[in-house]
Amino acid sequence: MKNTNVILVGTVVSKMEFSHMVLGEAFYTFKIEVERLSGTKDIIPIMVSSFVLKKYCRNY
Repeated sequence: MKNTNVILVGTVVSKMEFSHMVLGEAFYTFKIEVERLSGTKDIIPIMVSSFVLKKYCRNY
């Protein structure tokens, strides 16, 4: 299986909230607002694991 990478540029519009645990790993959700070239704004739900947060976020 190959990894898929996405870069989103936008504004976080919700607080990060605990979602669930799987095999001892916590998952969190939040929403980000991303503007299209047309000017329309989409609200995209994001789910991230504690592993990713620890690896890539300095403030986690």
